[in-house]
Amino acid sequence: MKFEPCEKCKNNKIPGYIEVNSVLRECECRTAWKMKSSLLWELKEANLLSSEKDLLWDYSLSMYKGANENIQKLHKIMESKELFKFYNYYFWGQPNTQKTTIAKWMGKIAIKDFKLSTYYMSMNALVELLGVIKKDKEHYEKINKIKNIDVLIIDDAFDAKKIVLFSNNFQLIYFNNFLQERLQNESTVTIFASSVEPSKINTNHFGMEIPNILLKRKTIIIPCTDNINRENAFIDINSIFSNKTR
Repeated sequence: MKFEPCEKCKNNKIPGYIEVNSVLRECECRTAWKMKSSLLWELKEANLLSSEKDLLWDYSLSMYKGANENIQKLHKIMESKELFKFYNYYFWGQPNTQKTTIAKWMGKIAIKDFKLSTYYMSMNALVELLGVIKKDKEHYEKINKIKNIDVLIIDDAFDAKKIVLFSNNFQLIYFNNFLQERLQNESTVTIFASSVEPSKINTNHFGMEIPNILLKRKTIIIPCTDNINRENAFIDINSIFSNKTR
């Protein structure tokens, strides 16, 4: 991320710094740039952000398109770290209903405001990771890190069309054990984005244990029904931030 000094400091000997009583002080624009650069790195490490031009960078829930009362209630939840950590979350609905965008936004807030470790991945990637037969030390460390991370966002959850399983489905043994342990750990948060209604998870090879745990553990289930065109949904965002330096 390139630093661009503001009008106040750009003509100084060292752009980004202002002389105050013969002492160089960091300008507000440089402080803001350092914070944004740090956040950018954290979001990339969390697999949430691909570049500075990613729509997630400037997205907030106030930009949500549609009249979904359940989603609007997230405003209150996301104002409090303690309230946010009290639940798991399950977004489900058809494509282009903003499930993944909102889940990623929650991850951004978890990192930026709540200082929680966060990671985003597809359920297929998780099943593949857990299904490796010969696991070395590095592999086990990665699994344990994901299992115990503060916030885990799982996309394309329980969608049989997007998860590659071997004919004997042996990976599901590891996967179900992993997910059960995680969902019963009250110090972690798991966010699902899925096209599958929770009550129908068991029809996609996953059995009844997972949906039962989801319903028993404090899980906010939010149906997303605002079927919109994604590109049109973000037209206003582009205009709002067109004059904003990234």
